[in-house]
Amino acid sequence: MKVLSKRYEPTHEKYFKIRNLHYFNLYKPGISLDIQLNSFGKCTTFELDKHMINSYFWQFVKMNLTRGEKVWTYIYTGRVRVFLGLIIILSSIFAQENSLIEEMQKIEDEFKTAEPVTDEIPQSKLIEEMSKPGNESLLEQIKNSLGEESFDIDLQKDESDLESSDSEKNQDLQDLVDDEDKKLKVSSISEKMFDIDEYYNSIKDFYGYKIFINPDVESKKPRPVIYSARNENHIITPGESFFLTVWGDTKFQRRLEVSGEGTIYIDDVGVFPVHGLTIVQLEKKLKKLLSMKYKTINPDKGEPTTFFDVYFDKLNTLTVFVSGEVVSQGPYEMSPNSSILSLLINAKGVTPKGSLRNIKLIRNGSVIKNFDVYEYLQKGDEIQDVILRDGDKIFVPTRHNTISLQGEVLNPLKYELKDNETLADLIMYSGGLLSSASTDKVQIERLTPIQNRESPVVFSRIFDFDFVSIINDNKIVIEPVKLYDRDIVTIHSIPRILTDYVALDGAVYRKGRFEFKEGMRMSDLLSYSGGLLADAYTEKVELVRTFPDQSKLYKSISLEEGFKDFNLSNLDSIKVWSNWVLNSKKVVTINGYIKEPGFVYLADSMKVSDLIFSRGGLVDEWRRNRTYLLRAELTRFLEGSTRTRIITLNLNKILEGDKSEDLFLKDGDQLRIFDINLAYNEERVFVSGYVKNEGEYELSTNMTVEDLILKANGFKEGAFEGKAIVFRMNNSEVNDSLSLVYEIDISDNYFKISGSRESEFLLKNKDHVVIRKDPYYRDVRKITLFGEVKFPGVYSLITEYETLRDIIERAGGLTSEAFIEGSILTRDTMKIVSDFKKAYEKNKNYGITLKDGDGIYIPKHPGTVTVEGYVYTPGLIKYRKDWGLNDYIEAAGGRILDVDYQAGKAVTYYPGGNAKVDNGWFFKPEVKEGSRIFVPQVRKEPDKDWRAEMRAWLGILTTSLTVVVLIDAVYDK
Repeated sequence: MKVLSKRYEPTHEKYFKIRNLHYFNLYKPGISLDIQLNSFGKCTTFELDKHMINSYFWQFVKMNLTRGEKVWTYIYTGRVRVFLGLIIILSSIFAQENSLIEEMQKIEDEFKTAEPVTDEIPQSKLIEEMSKPGNESLLEQIKNSLGEESFDIDLQKDESDLESSDSEKNQDLQDLVDDEDKKLKVSSISEKMFDIDEYYNSIKDFYGYKIFINPDVESKKPRPVIYSARNENHIITPGESFFLTVWGDTKFQRRLEVSGEGTIYIDDVGVFPVHGLTIVQLEKKLKKLLSMKYKTINPDKGEPTTFFDVYFDKLNTLTVFVSGEVVSQGPYEMSPNSSILSLLINAKGVTPKGSLRNIKLIRNGSVIKNFDVYEYLQKGDEIQDVILRDGDKIFVPTRHNTISLQGEVLNPLKYELKDNETLADLIMYSGGLLSSASTDKVQIERLTPIQNRESPVVFSRIFDFDFVSIINDNKIVIEPVKLYDRDIVTIHSIPRILTDYVALDGAVYRKGRFEFKEGMRMSDLLSYSGGLLADAYTEKVELVRTFPDQSKLYKSISLEEGFKDFNLSNLDSIKVWSNWVLNSKKVVTINGYIKEPGFVYLADSMKVSDLIFSRGGLVDEWRRNRTYLLRAELTRFLEGSTRTRIITLNLNKILEGDKSEDLFLKDGDQLRIFDINLAYNEERVFVSGYVKNEGEYELSTNMTVEDLILKANGFKEGAFEGKAIVFRMNNSEVNDSLSLVYEIDISDNYFKISGSRESEFLLKNKDHVVIRKDPYYRDVRKITLFGEVKFPGVYSLITEYETLRDIIERAGGLTSEAFIEGSILTRDTMKIVSDFKKAYEKNKNYGITLKDGDGIYIPKHPGTVTVEGYVYTPGLIKYRKDWGLNDYIEAAGGRILDVDYQAGKAVTYYPGGNAKVDNGWFFKPEVKEGSRIFVPQVRKEPDKDWRAEMRAWLGILTTSLTVVVLIDAVYDK
């Protein structure tokens, strides 16, 4: 059964509530409900008029009329619950649909004959109903939104507050809950801490806003009151104090505090009012009063010999208000000398939508100042920044005109212009034009004004305006072009086109572009460049001539004697090639066991020894001893062929100066040198096990097992140091075993400085030495215990069979808040699943023996159960001992009803990690505190014709009984 629509006919108000869906609302009593009843794939609709609904406080438990599930309907009449009856009974599943429809018609008739209840539901009853299981979060939300004092809900709401549009009539109840969640999220977002980086990214494209960035301002810190320099115009108020210092003929110092009546008292002078005076006026008044007592302060004749000074040590803070387009609105406590700018910085700045040109200072209800940040930034005009007074209000309106300036200006940003400002002002605010700016035209992209738009499609146009004009003394004046909101102004750069030059490249001393002069000749250009290089190819030089129409002509000229003196033209480009570039290179290569393998340009008369020496040589004795000197290979191409032949060389003879071996090299020769391992295999031994550096090592002459252990940096902790196992290849033809095994005793004295060489067992090539672990060595086994125990921390295991309970008892036992069932035991990053309560109670079947590295966490009692998956409102629900699986699912809104999907079998995950699946039969999984219930989503299977299927099963049953009867009859005979 589901509600299809809601219609309102107001008379007086009642409550309508769907239990366990966390949804509450006030409805008019004239609600008319269309109830759709799904029965064997068909639908029947009943309309309940206002008399049925006026009298009742409804609670509908979702109905599913498939496979004979029980369906219950409850109706509340005032304070009395009336059970109307069971709509569908298991025995009527295969009955005709008409009987079900007749049953619903009877219910409808009973509704129509019921008397309306006119008395209102008292608040106590409402709170009692809302306090029932499943409505805790809903009741808390209502209390928070209305307040504890105003929880008396006003039932006389206007009809318009409850009406909804046609599009909302079919809205799912879960969507309404989501709306409430969104409101809570919005309120939490407003409480986020101020992010300076986020603010900078929002204003970085606009001019002037960076002045408000103050990295010391954070939303969660109290705003400090900073006192600036003395303000002569500060008005004195009660509670402030100052020091009066007198020196000269008379010396004294008094701290004077302004009383609540606005007066001060000076010894021997008296009481006089100062409230409302400025500091300048106070000093004048003090001078007049003090001079009456101390004549030398202001003598009739001569210079004064007594002086006084006033220093304020306490000034009352100002309470000023800021609103509009600022990041943080509200009241602020500021120092008496604060200005508009300092207040805006304290309010974390103006938002990107706020105006910087028309910030209003409101005092005593009147705007006394329109503060322009641009004037302050451009001129440094401090007069623009007014000192604030107590009770002042700052309002930042939205920005009126936004002009985007791009291109060749000092600060290409977005600017705010006043109505009377033009392009000239915009360029001035940007810092002026760059030297690369084009001054003939300015391009402006402009949206079509609203009043001029003839279609819903908004178009923009591009205009080219005259930009600058030159007046006397070559002064540039920007034209006063009128700009409009959202204009995009682009200042183009001048094209960099070089003229009056000739270019020279190639085999000359100085390459580049040279100034072209009328009548310039090639000899002049070569002279400017320093002349030709020695390898310059002069028989043919490239010349590319460019004409005014940018067409080009290629010429080939000669620089031989008598031909180099020809005329050049503007934009000529000449390239002189070198013989080195034009001619192919002769190259020889050396590789193999040499310091710097690679290729070398072949020089005339270069020999094999020259090539070796040029790439690092064999002078170094260490390298020479590791080089195979009896043979080297020289690969040479055959004359006129791509085939090669190998020439063997003796490096020993070459190094000794044998000229018959030291051949002259030819183009393309490749020399390869070998290392000593070509003829000799390096002998190696291996070590593994409990040594610090396992691996392969070079075998030395007379190497022992102890020598190899030293090469491996000694024993690892826990090693059995008295014996080593050596595995050796079996090369004997007598024994068929693959390897021989030796147990070698290791002497302690060998590793001492004074120790002597005692071992007679020498290692051979490919021996493998293994150091075993000491069988009696035991590492300290540690586990970590934290959470709800009296002494959490790291504990070592005393025995190999120490259990969870043993460790907890050693830690002082559990605290009063410990939730042992929810313990988490991790081993090698894996979570161990168990019933920890039974394990703690020394149940042998659940006992857990701890291992080295285990981590144990014992949480507090959660007091909740988590419901997830295919339910309307997943989340945490208060744990109740008397609740079962379905109670928690219903408290989460129940299983979601959908056309294509349905809720699968619920899985209950217990705190210890075990899980049980609801098999849908008589016994539901127990729900324990801290459990997690997951309801999967599965696709619905196509509806089956249950009557046809039942007929088939009855046919099979009848056939089976017939066979049994026949068999019995045969046996009876």
